[in-house]
Amino acid sequence: DPESGKPYPNGAAQVGDTVQFKWEEFHNVNIHPTGDCSKDGAILIGDQSGAKYTFTADDVGTVTFACDVGKHCSFGQIITYDVTLPTPTESPSQSPPATASPAPTSPTIILVPPAPESPTPTSSTPVAETPAEEEPSDSG
Repeated sequence: DPESGKPYPNGAAQVGDTVQFKWEEFHNVNIHPTGDCSKDGAILIGDQSGAKYTFTADDVGTVTFACDVGKHCSFGQIITYDVTLPTPTESPSQSPPATASPAPTSPTIILVPPAPESPTPTSSTPVAETPAEEEPSDSG
């Protein structure tokens, strides 16, 4: 995870699953075919929070997502999904009817901005504000 500088642990997904990426600040999400922080062949999935990706049969194996803003990937904003084909569900004719189960929810990855490498110095000087009071002028 980004706070430790280590990548997120691998995720698991099946063809047809959708993953959604949410973040604050400045991030994006790309597929990295290299499986690491190399941007060679990177495919932009989104540069707005809430970007989604649905796994297809072409993704069976591993798919790596990373943030390509600055050094965010090397700070741990990278995750690899192990993608498998869905398990076929065969229902024998004598089986009881299945009870409705809640629909699976899409996994959501929330990116946390990395800690700054060094404290950011502030160059602004606080200015004390004095309320402007209009004094009546005596023009006598």
